[in-house]
Amino acid sequence: TSPVPYEKSIIIAVDHTHVRKRRFSYIFLSAVLSRMNGCLPRKGNFLQGRIEEVSTTGKANAQSSTPHAAEMLKLDFIQDELQYNVGTGKYSSVVVETGDCWFIAEKLKIPADTNFFVQIQYGSIGWALAACLGVGLATKEFGGNKVLALIGDGSFQVSVQELSTILEYGLDVTIVIMNNASYVIEEQINPGVYNQVVNWQYAELVK
Repeated sequence: TSPVPYEKSIIIAVDHTHVRKRRFSYIFLSAVLSRMNGCLPRKGNFLQGRIEEVSTTGKANAQSSTPHAAEMLKLDFIQDELQYNVGTGKYSSVVVETGDCWFIAEKLKIPADTNFFVQIQYGSIGWALAACLGVGLATKEFGGNKVLALIGDGSFQVSVQELSTILEYGLDVTIVIMNNASYVIEEQINPGVYNQVVNWQYAELVK
């Protein structure tokens, strides 16, 4: 990526902002984003009406476009389930993909003896499954409990071939795929139909 000249850049940090060569303290990132949210036009979402509502039994609700709230799979439910499983100590390592998975995982309360791996610096998708393979191999060799990986469906498809090696070596990993039928994080940056992802039968891949 071509670098942006410093004199033409605006850098917004958590507790200050740089405009060209001037620094403004106490202009917080949260405040800037809040004002921008009210000023910028909202983009259309190609996912609207395309993603099925999914019940907690894993069955798509094809009868109604507005199922009862008690039947819908909510993000809070996913968060609670992940927290319960991670909190029990059954996993010695948690591997997290960038994007939505990262935002979910950062809210988890990880036990002190549990390793937490996340690729933040470059934010490149497709990293987590390969990292899960590496962590799984290390865990098998040096000891430890299961490995938990949180991966988006688009990211999973980028490096899905690593699943073959995971199966070949019989690694004790649990892969949770956050399936939203697209590269949603890319859609927020460069919207287009090319961000749509074919919805695989992911559970069938391990057979």
